[in-house]
Amino acid sequence: MCRVLVNGRSSPCAKRFVRYALGAFLGFTLRCASAETADDFFHEGAVHYLSNNIPKALEVVTRGRELFPNDVKLMKLEELLRRQAPQQQQGEQQTRQDQQRDQSEQQQDQKQLQSASSQAKDGGREQRERQEAGATRPTEITPELARQMLDALRAEEAMMPLGPERPREQPQRAFKDW
Repeated sequence: MCRVLVNGRSSPCAKRFVRYALGAFLGFTLRCASAETADDFFHEGAVHYLSNNIPKALEVVTRGRELFPNDVKLMKLEELLRRQAPQQQQGEQQTRQDQQRDQSEQQQDQKQLQSASSQAKDGGREQRERQEAGATRPTEITPELARQMLDALRAEEAMMPLGPERPREQPQRAFKDW
């Protein structure tokens, strides 16, 4: 047995410390040296797949397949991941194209707004110049149209009451107390 000397004597605390340190070291080395199971690789790959990290999931499952080539779950998951990888790349590429299209549309909209605002300023100037020059024509009314409009106004005046309406009084009824 190993003897730990503290100030020339063996100490029980020192003995416990050495035992604890050796136990921790052995436990750590055994944990690190122990091989993961096929289920551990499957679980880690599935977690990455569910978090939509397909490249990392494929990497984990491939590592597991190297250690456990005959595991059915790992084979199925690897097959699924290999099918999903191109689809995800296509989806990402489609997303990038959509973003670029949106940006180009926004730029075109901004250019159109700028050109429209400059045209509106120019159009406003032209309209003011025409008004100042008296270029606007008054609308012409035919005598027949004028007569029809006057007749319509007279008909509306005839229909309007001359004074406020008085509320109708209700006839007094006898109050019956029986």
